[in-house]
Amino acid sequence: MRNGLSASAAAAPNGDIIEEDFNESSEFVQVYVGPEIDPMTDPSVDPQRRRYKLQLLKHHIWDRTYFRDALSGRNYFEPIGENTWELIHPRLGDISPEDFRMVAEFLSDGSFGIRDPETEEQVAEAFAECMSAWKTAELLSMDDLLEHIVEKVRSTRPWWDLFNVMLFVCFIYDNEVPLEAHNDFKNLLSDFIAEHYDIYIEDDVLRAEFMTRFKELPELKRDVLKKIVEQSEQRLGLQEQEEVAQDEYEHDNMDLYS
Repeated sequence: MRNGLSASAAAAPNGDIIEEDFNESSEFVQVYVGPEIDPMTDPSVDPQRRRYKLQLLKHHIWDRTYFRDALSGRNYFEPIGENTWELIHPRLGDISPEDFRMVAEFLSDGSFGIRDPETEEQVAEAFAECMSAWKTAELLSMDDLLEHIVEKVRSTRPWWDLFNVMLFVCFIYDNEVPLEAHNDFKNLLSDFIAEHYDIYIEDDVLRAEFMTRFKELPELKRDVLKKIVEQSEQRLGLQEQEEVAQDEYEHDNMDLYS
């Protein structure tokens, strides 16, 4: 459990995130993530920097606008040797190495984790991966990754794990980010909560936690209740259309036999 989110832990990171041959592209960037850790407790921790080290090819990340200071325009890369750079970002110490591996995978090939989940277990794992990647994307203001996560979550429906969906939507509403993907995700997840509102308030396991979160987040409550009304009106409209069509059908049949 991290920051109120429940997600499956990824494999422990190591320094070999690169899958390309250095002979083809020798310039790379080192990234140190997470808080300082005693290297004696984990051999994958860099003994000098006392943090997890990952490596990325420079051309995968060099032109990303979010790796530049928004005010000065200065990038966050510093040279540390021949053909070697280090990403110096003020939020890297707040990011777990497990979560950054998802980000590193996205930076390298445009996606991460399970690509095309089919089973219920795969969908749950893909959803957990998205939960892990979202907070890191927010911390680094990675708008492209946030947009990718929205589309990835959208494509994994139907979602069976109502509890994790609830935790995720509460996390999204509790952290305001001035990016379009954030609003898109709020809309997507609040739609789901509205569609399954009766289950959330009637289920013995979900009800108490849901009602507590609902009261703490007035914006979520407003959006969900508004969508419940909209969904009810849509169903009523369809029902009225079906009734009109049935009446017309019966009227036409009566004319045939009169």
